[in-house]
Amino acid sequence: MTNKQKQIEISKRLETAPDAIVQEVLDYLIEFERKTAEEQKRIIALREILVEKRDLLLRLGQ
Repeated sequence: MTNKQKQIEISKRLETAPDAIVQEVLDYLIEFERKTAEEQKRIIALREILVEKRDLLLRLGQ
């Protein structure tokens, strides 16, 4: 999926999302933009790890 296609899909979803969710997405993007490039890389890497290891983390939490 291209970046443009992703943007279109996000826009479609935001049109029907509750205001609180739209605000949360906006707040996240604003905060992310305020981070340095290095901090942004770390955030992305951490999210990828959490997604990849989700099942393991859930088992450990039980």
